[in-house]
Amino acid sequence: MTINRKMLLCLALTFLASLAFFLYQIETPLKPNFDEFHYIPAAKEFLALGKNRNWEHPPFAKYWIAAGIQFFGDNPLGWRVMSTVFGAFTLSGMVFWGWVLFQSLEWAFLLGAITFFNQLLYVQSRIAMLDTFMMAFLVWALALFSYGGMQGLSNKTRTWALGLTGVALGLAMASKWFAIVAWAPVFGVWVLAYFFRWNSHARSVPFFKGVLLLGVLPFAIYQSTFLPLLLLKGENYRLLDLFTLQFTSYEGQLRVVNTHPYMSTWWQWPLLTRPIWYAFDKEGLHNEWVRGVLLVGNPIIMLGGLLALGYCLLDSLKKQSLVAIQITGYYFIFYFSWILIPRRVAFYYYYYPAGMILGVALVYYFFRRAQLHSKQAQKERLLRWSFVITCAAMFIYFYPVLSGTPIPTESFRNWMWLSSWI
Repeated sequence: MTINRKMLLCLALTFLASLAFFLYQIETPLKPNFDEFHYIPAAKEFLALGKNRNWEHPPFAKYWIAAGIQFFGDNPLGWRVMSTVFGAFTLSGMVFWGWVLFQSLEWAFLLGAITFFNQLLYVQSRIAMLDTFMMAFLVWALALFSYGGMQGLSNKTRTWALGLTGVALGLAMASKWFAIVAWAPVFGVWVLAYFFRWNSHARSVPFFKGVLLLGVLPFAIYQSTFLPLLLLKGENYRLLDLFTLQFTSYEGQLRVVNTHPYMSTWWQWPLLTRPIWYAFDKEGLHNEWVRGVLLVGNPIIMLGGLLALGYCLLDSLKKQSLVAIQITGYYFIFYFSWILIPRRVAFYYYYYPAGMILGVALVYYFFRRAQLHSKQAQKERLLRWSFVITCAAMFIYFYPVLSGTPIPTESFRNWMWLSSWI
C-alpha cells in the first residue's frame, strides 16, 4: 500500500485544521512562561549572533523559535508560532502512523482524534519548549520506520523510508537529547530483523546501506545542526569545539537545580497525580481573575490507555503481533528510560512521548475488537467513536485551564481533582 493523493490530502487538512486551532488565542499568556524563560532569550541571542546562551541543550529547536521571532516579532505570537506548526506536524504524523499500522483512513483518523483530545499535544503545541519540536520529528521517524516495513513497496521506496527515518531521528536528537532513546531501539530492531529475517522485507535494503542510513546518518544530521553556531560572534567557536560542546552540555545537564515547586517523579505520571502548571497569572484590580495553563493528560485517555496497553502487552506475548510489540515497546522505552536517565529534577512533561503512545494503544484495542466482532461492525464503530466523543467532552471541560482562558479566582479549584494538582 503506497502513499496516494487521498492520503496526502488528509494529512494536509489535518495539519491546517489543527494549526488554526492551536493558533487561537496563542498570545496567552502575555509573558514567557515556564521554560520559555530559557529558550526565548537563547533564540534571540541566535538572531543577534551573540552567545550560545542555552548551551545545555542542542540548538535545532531554538533555531525554529528564533525564526518565529524573526518573522512575527518579539511577542507571544512570535515566541510560540513555530510550536503550533510543529504541533500540527506531530498530529499529521500520528495520522500517517495510524494509516501505516492499521492500513485504513478511518483508523488513521481515529488515532488523530484521540491524539488531538489527549490534551498533552494541545498544551505542548502552544509553548516554546524543545519537547514540542522533538516529538514532531520523533513521531515521523516512528511512522516512516513502520512504513518501510509495509507490504507492496519497492526496494527503492523502502530505502527512502529508511533514510527519512534516519533524518527524522537526527533532527529529533538535535532538538532534545531524549530522542536518542528512540534511535537505539529503531536501529537495534532493524539490525535484528536483518539477521533473523523477522519478515520477508528484512533484507530489502543492503546491510551496510542500512547501517549508514539508520546508524550513521542520524548522528551526521545531528552534528550538522551545530554548524550555525560558528557564526556566533559572542562565542568564537571553532569546528572542533562543536564536538567538545557535547561533553560540556552533558555536564551542564547534570548540574540542574535540586528542587522545583512543580517537580515530580516518574511513578506519578501515569496516574496523573502530579501534573504541572506552566502558567498561573492573576488579573484584575483585586486579583479576581486567573489565567492558567495546566499540562495534564486527558484522564480518559491516560487511564484508559493504560488498560489498552495491558491488552497490547498480552497480544505481544500471546500472538506476537508486530503492531502490539511496537506500541508496547515504544511506551516502555519512553517511560521507563526516565528511571535510568540521571536527572535530579523531573517534571510531568517528560511523560509527553509515552503519553502519546497510549493513544496508539487505544486504537489497537478498538481495532482488535473490530476484528473479533466483525459481524457487529456498526456496533463496534459506534463504540469507538462514542469513546472519542467522551474524550472530546473531557477536553472541553478542561479547556479553560489548558488554554489560559480567564476564570474567576475562586473557581479554578473546580478543575483540581487532587490536592497534588495545585
